[in-house]
Amino acid sequence: MQVDVPAIELVDLPGIQLYPADLYVQTTKLVNSYLQEEDTLVLCVVDATIPSLDSSIAVKMVRDSAKLPSTILALTKADLIRDEESVVEHIFERILNRSKEIAELPSLAGCCGSGQPLASGQNQPG
Repeated sequence: MQVDVPAIELVDLPGIQLYPADLYVQTTKLVNSYLQEEDTLVLCVVDATIPSLDSSIAVKMVRDSAKLPSTILALTKADLIRDEESVVEHIFERILNRSKEIAELPSLAGCCGSGQPLASGQNQPG
């Protein structure tokens, strides 16, 4: 029995390297080449400990490429956040679509963290 399903190619791109400068140019050029492809789905991996998603080069690149509707934001290193208030602010509020940052990414496909369910990126009353 033959099943008609689309072929999927998974490509694990390198993280954006700031230094040395030539490596930054190479990695951003490579990532941008994939972001420009029409059928690209993006798993944007971001350190959950960053105070603001706006400081993430990866998030900026996805936003600039208009790929938010095809992007899932994955928060990593949640175990490095030690105080309870920061865990709520940096993890739960982002995953549950209650943070101002996620609201500013209204067409984001979703946000997830370690062991957490995927939350829809659609704006929901909070």
